[in-house]
Amino acid sequence: MSYTVLRQIDRPNRYVFLEVWDTEPHYITWQDSAVTKSFIARTTPLLGSPLDHRLNILCGETFDDTNGCILP
Repeated sequence: MSYTVLRQIDRPNRYVFLEVWDTEPHYITWQDSAVTKSFIARTTPLLGSPLDHRLNILCGETFDDTNGCILP
């Protein structure tokens, strides 16, 4: 897993955490872990909005404007 923290330029109090997982099962295991659930329960009251978890699949190495993702 790797992650990047991004800050909105015109609103410096807004951040996005972008996580990249190697497999979907590893992501689901992390989501279901007691540590993760405890972290979310403790931090959600401190946030201005709820955590937004969205699972997306990366395209791969090649994206073509006409055909979209070209899988490796």
